[in-house]
Amino acid sequence: MSKPKVKFTRPAAPPQGKTVPAVPFKQKPSPGAIKARTQAPPAEMLFTRNHFIWMGVGILLIALGLVLMSGGNMPSPEVWDEHLIYSPIRLVVAPLLIVAGLVVEIFAIFRK
Repeated sequence: MSKPKVKFTRPAAPPQGKTVPAVPFKQKPSPGAIKARTQAPPAEMLFTRNHFIWMGVGILLIALGLVLMSGGNMPSPEVWDEHLIYSPIRLVVAPLLIVAGLVVEIFAIFRK
């Protein structure tokens, strides 16, 4: 098998009367310029102290809701007490606290 031949062509010359602009010579930057370029001003933080406080409140609400949802133990293993299992605190209050904590988290993140 023979290799395909590659045809090399010259770049097109500029039209007569027109010149190609010269590329300026790059000078080496001075050490002071390099130091000034590398010492940028400190970046501003995205979240402020208030954001973190609101995030902490949201995390505490979520944790409180999870603790309330877990509830306590039955007083006796032989007795079934449906009021402890299906209490309004476990079914209503705890999920509302978790949702409120998530809303506070979203508020804290998107707040300007």
